Amino acid sequence: MKNTIRFALLSVILLATLPRAAAQDYSKEVAAFTQTFTRHYNLGDASGLKGLFWSEAVRADPDGNTFEGAAAIGTQYAGFFQAFTAQVDLRVVKITALPDNQMIVSGTYTVQATEKVTGDAILQSGKYLNTLVKKDGAWKIGRMVLAAGE
Repeated sequence: MKNTIRFALLSVILLATLPRAAAQDYSKEVAAFTQTFTRHYNLGDASGLKGLFWSEAVRADPDGNTFEGAAAIGTQYAGFFQAFTAQVDLRVVKITALPDNQMIVSGTYTVQATEKVTGDAILQSGKYLNTLVKKDGAWKIGRMVLAAGE
């Protein structure tokens, strides 16, 4: 009986520590992914950003526009970078691990952009919610939702 109770307690302790370990691993992976996204964005690299989205990804911007598929998302970024130079600052607030190598990452963003023709400056900040999926060892964005304002 004592062995059964000890086993049960040990099982509970082990199960309680597993989510924390997974979250810590995801934190490192999310930090690396965020750095990669930021680098491509700040270089105006639409092709590099496109590569971070799954082929069936969906991106919703703060204006309510929806872009479906990595190709359309890449085209949208390319058009933006033709008109603007921009820098993004991303802050991860929460990581929620999901089954099947998926996670939800939420946080805040700030974009400082300058229109290339007029020189007009734009500052936009808000929140983001991304669903990331890991397949063949690589994380990619399946869904991205952006909301203006903090």
